[in-house]
Amino acid sequence: MVRKKQLALSTGLNELNQYFLGRCAEENKVTFATGTLTDDALSWWNAYAQPMGVEQANQITWNELKRLLTNKYCPRTEIRKMEEELYNLTVKGNDLKPYVRRFQELTVLCPNMVPNNEKLLEAFIGGLPRSIEGNVTASKPQTLEEAINNIPKVYGSK
Repeated sequence: MVRKKQLALSTGLNELNQYFLGRCAEENKVTFATGTLTDDALSWWNAYAQPMGVEQANQITWNELKRLLTNKYCPRTEIRKMEEELYNLTVKGNDLKPYVRRFQELTVLCPNMVPNNEKLLEAFIGGLPRSIEGNVTASKPQTLEEAINNIPKVYGSK
């Protein structure tokens, strides 16, 4: 059950991150994201926001909301397991898609493991096969999206 909630949270946050790219101002992300909550998550948000008022609650940052949701739906013991998984995550065989997907899920749920873009790229590139790691690094990606998009150029296809 915990794994199912983690996956749902990770998937939802990843989808929102993708949606937000170039579409949503930073100050509107929390309002938009909380407007998509349902069931238990919506009840949790209402209980969180009620004492201070929704307007004030919507002033927290997007990263703070992700942290609050992760703390609520991912017990600390599970976070430790996921942090270890992220630390040891590598491409298995030649199949990059599962690696990319799981890396993105884990970085959403374990933001302390990759506190900035530099660490994020370092961790992602470090899990790639040695045969392409250097080429992806040499392409000098500035974002995770660029690193992912550069893989087909040096590896054939995602």
